[in-house]
Amino acid sequence: MDRSVEGNNYPFVMRNAFIVLILLGLAACKHTDSFVSKVAGGDTFPVRYAKGFSIIRYPSYDHLQVYNPWQGARGVVLNYLLSRHPENINNPAYPVIKVPVTRVVCFSTTHIAMIDALGKSGSIVGVSGSHLVCNQTVQHNIRQGKAVDVGYPGNMNYELLMSIKPDVIFVYGVGNEAVPFVKKLSELGFVVVFNAEFLENTPLGKAEWILFMSMFYDACEQARQIFDTVAVEYFRLKQCVAGITQRPRVLYGLPWNGIWYMAGGQSYAARLIEDAGGDYLWKDLETHEALPLTIEAVIARAAGADVWINAGAAGSRKDILAVEKRLASLKVFQQGNIYNNNARVLPGGGNDYWESGVMKPQLILKDLIHIFHPEKDSASSFYYYRKLE
Repeated sequence: MDRSVEGNNYPFVMRNAFIVLILLGLAACKHTDSFVSKVAGGDTFPVRYAKGFSIIRYPSYDHLQVYNPWQGARGVVLNYLLSRHPENINNPAYPVIKVPVTRVVCFSTTHIAMIDALGKSGSIVGVSGSHLVCNQTVQHNIRQGKAVDVGYPGNMNYELLMSIKPDVIFVYGVGNEAVPFVKKLSELGFVVVFNAEFLENTPLGKAEWILFMSMFYDACEQARQIFDTVAVEYFRLKQCVAGITQRPRVLYGLPWNGIWYMAGGQSYAARLIEDAGGDYLWKDLETHEALPLTIEAVIARAAGADVWINAGAAGSRKDILAVEKRLASLKVFQQGNIYNNNARVLPGGGNDYWESGVMKPQLILKDLIHIFHPEKDSASSFYYYRKLE
């Protein structure tokens, strides 16, 4: 889902009236002066790579804003206020939630990864689609009855959800279908928070959402340290291949039902390929979104591809031919230079690349550098990737 929002300069308006029901509250946390600047009576905490949220600190609370939090949203801003002492806030503009939270529900495995990075995975009391969860602590708690699977938006177990009494439910939105589901949760009295990390189009932009999640645990400084460590290593690896002129031409993805949804040239995938020293064959597509292409068009352009990555759910070259036999004509297929991001997949289908990978973009980048330029890191083993035989 490499679709993006359009930046932080949005009009502060609400498109849907029901959104007022899900505006929440935030907690104060200490930051060093080098990271903040004064804005309208509060201190804004700069977010360096993510485009989908902002943080403003006030003496007794913090104000978070999330911009266009689902695919297709335009001009939507959600407001969340958090405080350790909500009773001390006079006439708040939005409802305030007390932090740190201790019981949460996550509708995306990426939310689990961020909470786990903060050392708070024990606070997760509900998930959506437990068979897709890779986190061992959460899986253990599910087996022990300390966490439950609450179902999916179209088949939600609302009674179970009410019984576990979460402080916050973290959701994400894929299109406008998120609207009625969130409205239902809000009408039942749940505190609903949108996390739109999946709409970011850069690896560090996605990872920086740990700052957003940390606010609910009153753990901002910890989150900043975690993110800075990730960013430093990411840039170190990127610099290792920055001056390389011989870049392998890269094919990405696999067709689905006769259509190849190719990642745009400004997408998360394209950025990873570029940063790892690859030459993405569709870098000229000036969009963050995946575009539908015919298989014939892809085969024509990919005739000279040197490396093929992220080949859907394929576990072997035979699986690729089961999808489309004509792909056997590609040089990259014949040479066997095909690598997939499914080295860490559960029997139920959960793929840790899409879970912990959001907080470990440096490991994804390291894998890709090893694929594109093995001479740079020949001693390393893969973490998320494997070669298809």
